[in-house]
Amino acid sequence: MEKMASRVVKVTAPTSITGSSRQRSQAGFTLLELLVVFSMIGLVIGAAVPATARLYDSSLYRSAVRDSLVALTSARYRAVAHGTVQDVLIDVQGLTLESGRDKVEYPDKVALEVLSAREMNVLYPGKAVIRFYPDGTSSGGTVSIRNQRGTGVDLKVDWLLGRVVQEKYAL
Repeated sequence: MEKMASRVVKVTAPTSITGSSRQRSQAGFTLLELLVVFSMIGLVIGAAVPATARLYDSSLYRSAVRDSLVALTSARYRAVAHGTVQDVLIDVQGLTLESGRDKVEYPDKVALEVLSAREMNVLYPGKAVIRFYPDGTSSGGTVSIRNQRGTGVDLKVDWLLGRVVQEKYAL
């Protein structure tokens, strides 16, 4: 009996779903892959732009509230420290609040309402006034700041202590 050597044949498994034996170049992306990726990027950008605009409006509103609180509190401290009367002028139509060197300009999308002593308005026609006295007291008042959704805060100035408190806006 004679030994026969078995012949070895190298077989490669097909790598293409279509069964094509042709080698494909792996150096790039297909048009379909690029279209899918660009569509996804477009969706993300389309969703991000409105969210960014709302975030910007919200930051302007929060900054105006914070600056108003600081201006009112600073006026109280200046009145006590310097021994002089300090007036905070609020122009509801012009959307501004002025106190000494501090000036707050509100964005157009903010609604502003002020409740203050009527006697002070004689000195500053067309503007609401909250006055702080050297003994720490004030004329008192409330500055209501609302955003475009109707929510907001009340900055309440206590007439007896002159203290400024921020509270959630109540309808």
